[in-house]
Amino acid sequence: MTKAILDWELAIAERNKREGREQGRVEGRAEGREQGEIINQHHLVTNMHKNGMTVEQIADVTELTVKEVEAALEEPVFEGLQEA
Repeated sequence: MTKAILDWELAIAERNKREGREQGRVEGRAEGREQGEIINQHHLVTNMHKNGMTVEQIADVTELTVKEVEAALEEPVFEGLQEA
């Protein structure tokens, strides 16, 4: 192969590497935001419950289902993140 072809292949490989890194960053940020939302929602639900709100009231205010509220109250927040 000529030097020009090798340089061209190297340039393409570098571009693909940069694009792959950027895609990984974008996906990582999205996953981090999603996990942050889960943590915030869990804290909100548990604090509302600690302040005397019923599961049904919490579901109504947060627009979660009763099952989702019950699940949030039953499991620690970090166990829920493993599934996310």
